[in-house]
Amino acid sequence: MGKERGSSETAAIPPAFVIDPLMGVLVPILQRVEHPLAAPVPTAAPSFAELWGKLVRKIAWGGDGRRTTARIEIGEGDWAGATIVVSTVAREVAVDIDLPPGARLADWRERIAQRLEERGLDVAELTVRQ
Repeated sequence: MGKERGSSETAAIPPAFVIDPLMGVLVPILQRVEHPLAAPVPTAAPSFAELWGKLVRKIAWGGDGRRTTARIEIGEGDWAGATIVVSTVAREVAVDIDLPPGARLADWRERIAQRLEERGLDVAELTVRQ
């Protein structure tokens, strides 16, 4: 269940996310991408490294100490071929997602925005298109 903004959720965020909010943005996005071979497993969720290695085809990122931007190309799953561009300034985030033809749009925009806000990030812009 989500926590309210301003709660003690910051204490639960690993130090890397506090230093670089971009990591806090990327994890929930990648965790929502469905892998076609994935079967429900009653064990612990896969680690970030496992998800990253299976799903990401290409990534490029950079920053100037104030603003950080990452461009991620998804290589597997329902979003194979999708491009995600994430930009952060402090705790404000902008996400632009280009889905490949045939990918389900569903309610991705709302789901991603909710996840980011649950983590205390301000969503300045969130675009999902096909």
